[in-house]
Amino acid sequence: MNTLLPSRRAKLAHRVSVIRDVVELVAILLAGIWAIYTFLYVEEIKPAGEAPRVLLNGTIERVGTRNGLTALRYKTVIRNAGTVRFYIVATAFTAVGINYAPTRTSTTEVFSGSEIFNRDARIRSRTVVRRAVNLTRFVEPHYGGGFSLDPGQELPASGIIVVRSGVYDVIQLDESIAYSKTVDHPFAIETYVNKRGVAIVQSANRDRNLASLQETIGSAMLW
Repeated sequence: MNTLLPSRRAKLAHRVSVIRDVVELVAILLAGIWAIYTFLYVEEIKPAGEAPRVLLNGTIERVGTRNGLTALRYKTVIRNAGTVRFYIVATAFTAVGINYAPTRTSTTEVFSGSEIFNRDARIRSRTVVRRAVNLTRFVEPHYGGGFSLDPGQELPASGIIVVRSGVYDVIQLDESIAYSKTVDHPFAIETYVNKRGVAIVQSANRDRNLASLQETIGSAMLW
């Protein structure tokens, strides 16, 4: 009987060793599967469910005066500040000349739900001095154009606006953009002008895949 004990012990030790090896192998496989899933989640699954984050920035400055005209240089930047690529479907750019007038009593202006309180001066007039709307091939293929921006990328643009000297107090820039994560179908775009004379581009049929953004991106005082 004593001669069988070492053999049984050896078999038991072998079984324990095999079980330990199997457990370690399963643990390694599970760790690998989890690592692959985590990588796919961070790189593919999570970004696919996130909405694009778009930033609009710009500047405008007076660069010269001649023959009764004032030249202003503007720069605009569309930036992808999110984690997913998006496509620029349409853009609108508006420059408005603003004039102020003194007021004896306080006034309140209301634009699209926002209130502006004025004590000593009010906006007397707004005059559109430049307006441009650009529709891309993602609206109609024959239009051409159209850009995609990956996370961190920027799309700059610049130009010159010329206005009559001494006519406007301020030139204000506004930009509107319609964009989407996917361009698997043409988008219906409508353009309208708000109470401030600013052109807005947006979905004409409430397409859930199309988002829009409008910002005042810069202003220049001409006094």
